[in-house]
Amino acid sequence: MKISYLFLIAAVTAVLGLGSCTTDFELNAPYEAVPVVYGFVEPTLDTQYVKISKSYLGDGNNYSYAAINDSVSFAKLDGTVEATRNGTVVGTFPLEEKYVSNLDQGIFYTDSQKIYFWVPDTIYTDATYAINISINEGQKEVTAETEVVGFCDFKSTFKSKLVAGAAFANTSAPGASVYGDFVVEWSEGINGMRYQVLMFFSYDEYDLNNVPTRKVISTTMGTQVQGNSSSFSLVYNTESFYAFVQSRLKNNPNEALVLKRVPRNLEFHIVMADENLHTYMEVNEPASGIVTERPVFTNINGGIGLFASRNVTVHKQVNSTTLIKLSLNSEKELVWGDYTNSFKFCSENYTDPAITCQ
Repeated sequence: MKISYLFLIAAVTAVLGLGSCTTDFELNAPYEAVPVVYGFVEPTLDTQYVKISKSYLGDGNNYSYAAINDSVSFAKLDGTVEATRNGTVVGTFPLEEKYVSNLDQGIFYTDSQKIYFWVPDTIYTDATYAINISINEGQKEVTAETEVVGFCDFKSTFKSKLVAGAAFANTSAPGASVYGDFVVEWSEGINGMRYQVLMFFSYDEYDLNNVPTRKVISTTMGTQVQGNSSSFSLVYNTESFYAFVQSRLKNNPNEALVLKRVPRNLEFHIVMADENLHTYMEVNEPASGIVTERPVFTNINGGIGLFASRNVTVHKQVNSTTLIKLSLNSEKELVWGDYTNSFKFCSENYTDPAITCQ
C-alpha cells in the first residue's frame, strides 16, 4: 500500500505541473516488485519461520489486489539460512514453503498464505545467522544477518519471594486489602537490547455442571531497555493485577453459565529483542506529536523488512514439582476485592473456610 501511495503522489504532482498540456498520462510509474522479508531466529523454537512477499501495484483499487494471492507472492523463490561460529560455517538450512490458514480477517487474502520455514539441528546462541534468498532464478538477490539473543535468568531474590506465593495483596478480611509494589529482577541476556516482562494467570472456570475449563490470561508488566547495567528490575503496582483480571472478565456474555472460578498458577516471561528488533519497534511506535511521518528501518539488503532475533525466558515453578501460586491473602483479594468480587472466585485452600469453594 505504501508504495502505491508514493507512486500516486508523484503522478498527481507531475500532472499539476503540466497543467492542461495533455490529458494522456499514466497514473502509476513503472512497477518493480520489492521483496518484503520478516523473520526471526528464536532459540526456544524447533522450527523457524520467515514471511517473504513482494510489494504490488495496480491500476485500480489496490485494496482489491491485496486479496489476490499472486499479488504478493513470488513465482519462484529459493533460499537458505546459514549459521557461522567463529568464522566457520556450522550449518546450512534450506527454506521450505508451506501454506497456513485460519487467518484473522484483514485486507490481505485470508484463505491461506504462503510462508517459509527452516529446521535447524540446534540454535547456537554464539552464532551469526545469515539468510540468502534468490528470487526468480537470480533476478533478485536478498540477504540479511542477525546475531542470536541468548537466555537471561530471574534473580534468586525474585524467585525466593514466590516460594510462599506471589504476594499481590495483604488482605486479612473483606474491605481490608492493602496493595504494594512487586519487584521483578533479572540478569542480562547475551545480545538482548529490549526486555518485556509478561505475566500469565491460570484459573479453572467451572460451568453449571461443575465441569472445569482451564483459562489463561496475560498482561504486560513493563519494559526495560539495555543501559549500562548487567541486571534489571521492574516495579509493578499490585493493584494492577486485580484491575487486569477485572478487565479480562467483565462483560462476559456467558457469565450466567459460570458456577465458580478457582485460581491455579502464575508464570513470568521475559521476552528479549535484539538491537535490530528494538530499533524497528521504536521506529514504529505510535506517533505522539504533530509529525506522523516515520522513518523506514530495515536490515534487509535487496529488499525491506526485518531479520532479527528474539528469545523468551520463563519462570513458572518454585521447585521441580510445585508451580507458582498466589499467596493466600492474594487469593482472598480475588474473592473479596472491589475489582474481582463479582466474578465468583473461590479458593481450594481448605484451611480458610471464608474463601473455600463450596
